[in-house]
Amino acid sequence: MTNRYEIIIFWSEEDQAFIADVPELPGCMAHGSSHAEALEKAQETISLWLETAREHGDSIPEPKGRRLRVLITPGGVREPRPGLGQWSEWGR
Repeated sequence: MTNRYEIIIFWSEEDQAFIADVPELPGCMAHGSSHAEALEKAQETISLWLETAREHGDSIPEPKGRRLRVLITPGGVREPRPGLGQWSEWGR
């Protein structure tokens, strides 16, 4: 299931992992050893967040539909090349 929630991925020195934050869904975060893994886990976490909210009758915010188009890494800010949609393809 594709969602339209914004996902912000950044490197955490403290955790030594990439953190994926979904600011539109309070408390919705995931992590991974790579940006691709963090994104994949974030998408799973979004699905679980939405499922739990529905089960409890909680309100679900409408997605703003924005996507982050830069990736912040220990080496600096990276941007995808045109036509590359997968995080794993960035920087090639």
